[in-house]
Amino acid sequence: MSDEPENTSESRQRDERGHWIGTGNPHGRPKRGESMRDVLRQVMKKRDKRQIAEKLRDMAAQGNVKAMALLYDNHDGKALQAHEVTGEGGGAIRLKWDANDEE
Repeated sequence: MSDEPENTSESRQRDERGHWIGTGNPHGRPKRGESMRDVLRQVMKKRDKRQIAEKLRDMAAQGNVKAMALLYDNHDGKALQAHEVTGEGGGAIRLKWDANDEE
């Protein structure tokens, strides 16, 4: 157990405007820092990205299906998914409203 008081409304303080002092989730997601995305942005240079793209293109040209999918997803964007919305039993959606409720 820790000597710190629990983060409850009784243990937290408010400022002069009544706002809570500090965060409501002290052990939540850390602030932006050394995420994999940040590290990759720092180390990847334009020539690295170009070499990777060329390798990916070559792999796709040789029939690598995963490389093909990755190329298309990143070049053209992922394919849109069609969604069909139907009413009960696959029929039309029926709307009911009370004409007296219009305001």
